[in-house]
Amino acid sequence: MMGKQQGFSLIELIVVMIMIAGLVAIVAPGATKSLQSSKRFIEERKLQSLVKQVSKLTFFSGKSATLAFAANEVDILLEDQLYKTEVFDELIFTSAQLHFSSTGFVIPSPVYFKVKNTSKTSQLLIDCEESYVLCKT
Repeated sequence: MMGKQQGFSLIELIVVMIMIAGLVAIVAPGATKSLQSSKRFIEERKLQSLVKQVSKLTFFSGKSATLAFAANEVDILLEDQLYKTEVFDELIFTSAQLHFSSTGFVIPSPVYFKVKNTSKTSQLLIDCEESYVLCKT
């Protein structure tokens, strides 16, 4: 008299594991690309917000400021004194500076940056009249 078989055989478990591994191999590249794209988007918005914040800081404090870009860092200098340093994980900047007057207006100069692990270069565009900051690829 033979009893009921309980559980799964080793072959069945191996087949299920192979199917799961195949699904992971198909889905993983798309998921990592999407994650990297969203990180880039967040850091570009962080950069735009930083420019707007420094503009407001200079307006309300009545002091001039400079954003000094180098590698993956942006130093905020308030009247040539280091005020704060922002570090970016996904953006790499060419050496550049943006100067803000004590009234909050920025003196436009080109700021270029690359996204880590890509060759794509983008530029930070600032329109003082319309009061917007844009990252252009």
